[in-house]
Amino acid sequence: MTFMMGDMVYWTPFATPLGTAYAASTSKGLCRLSVPEDSREHFFFWLQRHFSQEQIKPHPEPNIEIIRQIDAYWRGERTRFEIRLDLRGTEFQVAVWESILRIPYGHTTTYRELAETVGLPKGYQAVGAAIGQNPTLVVVPCHRVLGSDGALTGYAAGGDTKQWLLQHEGAMLL
Repeated sequence: MTFMMGDMVYWTPFATPLGTAYAASTSKGLCRLSVPEDSREHFFFWLQRHFSQEQIKPHPEPNIEIIRQIDAYWRGERTRFEIRLDLRGTEFQVAVWESILRIPYGHTTTYRELAETVGLPKGYQAVGAAIGQNPTLVVVPCHRVLGSDGALTGYAAGGDTKQWLLQHEGAMLL
């Protein structure tokens, strides 16, 4: 556990077409975004691993713009997010997540191709592990990463949600 003292995190529940989700932000940006298949307990477990209990507060204001942009995404009015991020992970995880941010809306890539992008051509399993720790699902669109055969594998929120998101985006599957 690595707590950054004085760094408050503000969380907010909000409605999506798939059910209730949660957003959490620091002064640096969005640090955690759940999808409805991600339980409330899992959301708070993540927060408690990264922040002390005194730092975690319910407050909608820091998340209003994030929720507005996500709502526009659900309505099909937004294909890119303009949200500041406070990505909390290892250097390798952050590099993978930043590479995922460059996958265009409506397109997909594979774990192998992403591994090559981050300079670890045979590291597709390590890339998969990093993707599995993505704290900001949908905004860091790891649902756009597929198995080498085009299979909808490895999405933390489940295959049905991954398929729904790709269909929502009209993704060109491999």
